[in-house]
Amino acid sequence: DQAYKMMIQDFDRYFKLSSRVEKRNIKCLALQRVPDNDVEITNVRNVNERALSPNDYSSTNDLVQAFNQLFKDKIVLNETNPTNPIDVSIDLDENYSIDQCNKILRKKRLKLVEVTRQLNTLVLTDKRY
Repeated sequence: DQAYKMMIQDFDRYFKLSSRVEKRNIKCLALQRVPDNDVEITNVRNVNERALSPNDYSSTNDLVQAFNQLFKDKIVLNETNPTNPIDVSIDLDENYSIDQCNKILRKKRLKLVEVTRQLNTLVLTDKRY
C-alpha cells in the first residue's frame, strides 16, 4: 500500500499526471495443477538466456517467473499450492508457444490456462485533459 502511494505521488509530481491504482479485469495465464497432483517443482532449468540463466529452481514461483520472462506480452500467475513438492525439469526456449509448454507441463500434471483475474492496475491520466 505504501509503495503504491509513493509511486502515485512520484508520477503526479514529476510527470504532471493524475494517477491511481484500481482493480481491473485482466486476461492472463495461470499455472495450475491438474487435479490430484501433490508434488513440488524442483530442478527447473532454462536454456534461454533471454529469459533466465540456466540455474536450478525449487518452486512453482520460480517457474512462473520464467514463464513471465518467456511470454512478455502476458501476465502469468501462480495458482498452484507452491508448498507441495514436485519434480520438474524444463528447458524453456523463446520460441515455445503456450501449447508447447503445456505438452511438457502435462507430464508433470501442470498446465497453463488462459484466465481473467482482477488485478491492481496503475491508471495514469494527463491532467491537461
